[in-house]
Amino acid sequence: MSQYLTLRKAKVTKKHYENFPVATLLFPKAHRDAATILYSFARNADDIADEGNLTKIERKEATKRNRDQYKLDKASKKNSGSIFYRLRESY
Repeated sequence: MSQYLTLRKAKVTKKHYENFPVATLLFPKAHRDAATILYSFARNADDIADEGNLTKIERKEATKRNRDQYKLDKASKKNSGSIFYRLRESY
């Protein structure tokens, strides 16, 4: 796994806050990918909780989709590309 913040990863994190991608340059190289992946996970959870105009039902459905994807990734060795797979592979 690359230990550098890639442009693709930076674009995901930059949607909300511009300082985080820059701050990762201060992290030890061995921790940059994991920190970026963890941040992406936290941003996704926060977006479901309180961003946009989602209804309470839509937020619950998004949470359920995340939970289902987590369970699939936990049971599988295949790379789904999801944040849960990336979290697992980062440590």
